[in-house]
Amino acid sequence: MINEGNRTLIKMDKKVPCKSRSGRPVDPSKEVAILDAATELLFTQGPAKFSIEAVARKAGVSKVTVYNRFNEKNTLIEAIIHRQCDSLLQHLVIEPEQGQTPRQALHDFALNLAHFVLSHEHLNFLRLLGSLHEVDRDLLHSMYNNSVQNALDTLSGWLKIQQEAGRIECTDTEHAAELFLSMLAGLDIVRALHQLPPRQPGEEINRHVDAVVKQCWRLWQR
Repeated sequence: MINEGNRTLIKMDKKVPCKSRSGRPVDPSKEVAILDAATELLFTQGPAKFSIEAVARKAGVSKVTVYNRFNEKNTLIEAIIHRQCDSLLQHLVIEPEQGQTPRQALHDFALNLAHFVLSHEHLNFLRLLGSLHEVDRDLLHSMYNNSVQNALDTLSGWLKIQQEAGRIECTDTEHAAELFLSMLAGLDIVRALHQLPPRQPGEEINRHVDAVVKQCWRLWQR
């Protein structure tokens, strides 16, 4: 994690390298098409029906092109997991706009993060993880560090800055960050793991975020 004034950024763990290639490199646009197709197939059909052949067909490329980048199905699944973590990382920045209060900055951070975490795509991703039986433990640990732990570190670091500046009263910032993020996610993640729909779709997320920020900020007021 890197603190720059009121701005809190995260530093991502080193990724597991993909298969090394020789000869002509894969066209970046084809690589995006492969990952888009693989993600859609994996999220909609599940791992049992997921295959390199189906991905190649949906992406409009040959199986050889897919294998040039991902040497097996599990490597492609790992790439999808890393890609989802990358998407989450884009939402882990608390950067107040000019003239914005700390509470407004926290609200924008929470709203941005909640809409991603509680999105249909991300909940499908969590359902997918729950259905996979052969996922490398190191990969799961890396995913946790690059998502949940980074969110905790980012928010905790930002709260510490606000505490030291005298804007809030929050001595245990790590615990405060964990409580805030737990309230923000609510039980929808648990519902997703049990194959149930979320209770906070669309505009309900906005009202939920408003309530969480209001309650927590009241606790942290000096």
